[in-house]
Amino acid sequence: MVPEVSPQRLLRPEGGRFESSLFSTGELTRIAPGRYQSDNASWNEAGSLVLRAQLPNNRYLTADADIGSEAQVGRFYPFGFELDESSLLNACLSDTPFSYLGDPSIEAQYRLHAVNRAGNVLVNYTAEPNTNYQAQFGFTIVGSDIDGTRLFANPDNAPSGISNAAWLDGALSFNQSDVDTPRLLGIQRQTSNVEEGPYTGVELGLIVEQNPDNINGIGVFTLDGTVDMIFGRLVLDNLAGPEDETLNIIARVERWDGQRFVRHIADSCTQLTASNFAIGANPNTLNSSVVRNAGEQMPLTLGLSSEDFGWSPAGASGEFEFSYQAPVWLRYNWDGSVEQDPSATATFGQFRGNDRIIFWLERR
Repeated sequence: MVPEVSPQRLLRPEGGRFESSLFSTGELTRIAPGRYQSDNASWNEAGSLVLRAQLPNNRYLTADADIGSEAQVGRFYPFGFELDESSLLNACLSDTPFSYLGDPSIEAQYRLHAVNRAGNVLVNYTAEPNTNYQAQFGFTIVGSDIDGTRLFANPDNAPSGISNAAWLDGALSFNQSDVDTPRLLGIQRQTSNVEEGPYTGVELGLIVEQNPDNINGIGVFTLDGTVDMIFGRLVLDNLAGPEDETLNIIARVERWDGQRFVRHIADSCTQLTASNFAIGANPNTLNSSVVRNAGEQMPLTLGLSSEDFGWSPAGASGEFEFSYQAPVWLRYNWDGSVEQDPSATATFGQFRGNDRIIFWLERR
């Protein structure tokens, strides 16, 4: 008489998916008197469950025989993982998309599924109080000269860091909730802060960081899309003009093309903020402030500022230094020591008339 084996209840995860159709006894074979074995039983979900072995219909010969035993089986874990959907977008989506090294504005999103041998999603592979039971993934850089350790998460967007912490119903997303909400990443500059790149077609991928079940064959899951990484800097021009006129502020963004800095005409994303300008050394104690023609923000066009910002007329001759508090990815090692904000000199009253001179400007 061949016994019956049936699933009774799910132990872990609590409240998980439990259906008797998910279990198959396989073929029970008699291996000794009173002993049967199945080599092809299956449970097509994750987690732990309780099985019960009993006589068919709880009868032996002609008598009732409500005897049987229960045992915990599992933990069952995924056969593997599959990348369901993903995308990778540059920080600046201009006609020529790009991202600055150091700018944590690269948009990355994905959904990774835990699957069984048939490729079905295991909804029971979900976060539990002990997250050591789930595999964890982090980002890496694929097929590039850039070291993957230079990846970092935007602290305002991913306070838990670059790795992921929680599975939900067999799915893992970088934002830990829904793939439609991207997370923001960046690639740091080299620690030496020397010019580098440009790096084109950089790919990001997912790599396992915690694999408690030693699941085989987990490679790198490459996200859909690439980013182009640029080393950039913000430059301010020296200014000069009559003491009774506004000096228009001239700023531009430059990129390293591999040999030298050139104006980054693809940048129409960077915006300058009026309140970020500040006067430094002012030996002549000139009274001037930033005037705005079109609000607090001034977007760059083709990497160059417009005439929206300027220093108000000083009313006297002299000069002062001024700087702009730039984002870290547009600072530069101007004096060979540390990265600094860009600075320049504004000079009032340096124009003079002469029969033989049409225009004169002091160059610094």
